[in-house]
Amino acid sequence: NFLVYPRRTIERALVEEFPRLRSASLNLNEMTLFITPEERLPFALYCADALNPTNASKCYFLDDEGLIFAVAPAFSGVTYFVYATRIPLENPTGERLVTVEEFKALSSFIKNLEILNIRATALEFGETEYNLLMPNGGKIIWRKGDDLAVIHSNLEAFLTNKTIKAQNNFLERILYLDLSTKNKIRWNFKE
Repeated sequence: NFLVYPRRTIERALVEEFPRLRSASLNLNEMTLFITPEERLPFALYCADALNPTNASKCYFLDDEGLIFAVAPAFSGVTYFVYATRIPLENPTGERLVTVEEFKALSSFIKNLEILNIRATALEFGETEYNLLMPNGGKIIWRKGDDLAVIHSNLEAFLTNKTIKAQNNFLERILYLDLSTKNKIRWNFKE
């Protein structure tokens, strides 16, 4: 019956069936059903190979809530920030890497690192840790579940230390900065 139709059920089914849709609203005008879709906007990429996203076999768009929603075209150069998993997802469309809250917290944390002159290209999700990849091939490592405000504070204190600041191109020379041990930072330089 056109007077009683399962509006919410249809809207929910459309969004579930087509991950590219953020929402779909239905309106009934006389005997015609109008569907107004709202598409998701690309925020970042999910790629199978975070270390080399330009050569990755397949990349997918992520929205600002961390939902993987569509296959991305091949890009020359790094156009979007990349999120990746050590073990590639088989059918990533419609999947989330983490909860919406955790994705937003990680995205904000990465954006705030620019204040410390840390410009990352990718975040790799390991089983127990995160690896933030730098353009020079170095990485910053921390454990999953650690407080991101504490990680940021520790990094800031470390990078503003006189000894570290006195070194030329410290961040470009690092192989890794490891923050996985509480209140300690270990690092190693590239050879």
